[in-house]
Amino acid sequence: MGRPDSGVLSSFNEQISKEILSLREQNPEWGPITLLVELQENPRLNLMVLPSIRSIARFLDKKGLSKSYQPHSSLPVDKIFKPKKSHQLWQIDGQGNSSIDDVGPIAMLNIKDVYSKVYVASWPAEMKSMQGHPNTSDYQTCLRLGFLEFGLPKTVQTDHASVFYDNKTKSPFPTILHLWLIGLGIKQIYSRVHQPTDQGVVERSHQTIEKQVLKRTEVFQDWERLYDFCQKRRKKLNEKIPSSSTNGQPPLIAHPEAKHSGRFFQIIQEADLIKLKRVYKYLSKLTWFRRVGNNKTISLGGQVYYLSKGIPKQQLKITFKKKSKMLIFQDDKEQKIAKLPIMGISKETLMGNLKVLPSYQLMIPFDNKTIKVNKLFES
Repeated sequence: MGRPDSGVLSSFNEQISKEILSLREQNPEWGPITLLVELQENPRLNLMVLPSIRSIARFLDKKGLSKSYQPHSSLPVDKIFKPKKSHQLWQIDGQGNSSIDDVGPIAMLNIKDVYSKVYVASWPAEMKSMQGHPNTSDYQTCLRLGFLEFGLPKTVQTDHASVFYDNKTKSPFPTILHLWLIGLGIKQIYSRVHQPTDQGVVERSHQTIEKQVLKRTEVFQDWERLYDFCQKRRKKLNEKIPSSSTNGQPPLIAHPEAKHSGRFFQIIQEADLIKLKRVYKYLSKLTWFRRVGNNKTISLGGQVYYLSKGIPKQQLKITFKKKSKMLIFQDDKEQKIAKLPIMGISKETLMGNLKVLPSYQLMIPFDNKTIKVNKLFES
């Protein structure tokens, strides 16, 4: 009806939008920044007012030419540090898969205390195939065994494997394992990317455990015997076998204080030890970015949220409010799209599968409740 065009770039000379479309058609990978530089150097557009990078990006998005760009956001990164006492810092890592006669493929998971060099735990996680990978439950089992024997550490250092860090997005949500450690009051820190020496203490323990346990001519009749032998050798490494890293003494002889961290742990107490307030406080410091799916949903932390006011392909910013325990979804103009309760954060979810633990020796004093739980895991 004669009304002027009110679309993106409508206030600029028509030649500019034509030039952007032409440049983009010839160069599909060029983004808004490159396109603006090309416009600035075009003599035909010399006297024209040019749009901003943001306006060009909106124009491309309107024309269906924008890339599926997701802003970056990262988890808080604490620096690698040198511990000054026992159980201030543990390193945990998987050695890789091995095929054991009469047992099958296993992945040996090891934990070592960086200061005292104590062998905290070794867990031969059973794999379905040589291509399998240890999962959250495997690493939790290994850590629980360490907690039971040596108490809770202050910090656990890991690499960036997917069980520890969400590698599938530029805006990662903490993994269940990470949140479980936070709930227990244990800080998780990451080794630097492409810096394997950061995990050097536990990496060297892989070689030792392999020589002490896996490189044997005697065949283990089943997994239980493999696990039992592994624990006996680990105990001997800690108490009997001298180590050059502890001045020619076994680690627990050189550092008798490393027998326990002083922070006691029992399976029956785990739910009480986990404080969700710690988890909520950590999540409240983070920001995530996600695009709305065609079905008006967003996936965050393995949970799917339906947004009735969401627009497919719309980029949203997500934050968490610890007091209300709500996720806030906002568009690029900071307008609130939705406010939904966070899902998947409970003690049961964080604790996962407890029944994979082997039998273990209980701490004294004994009580009927503890004995019943121990029998459950032994059965």
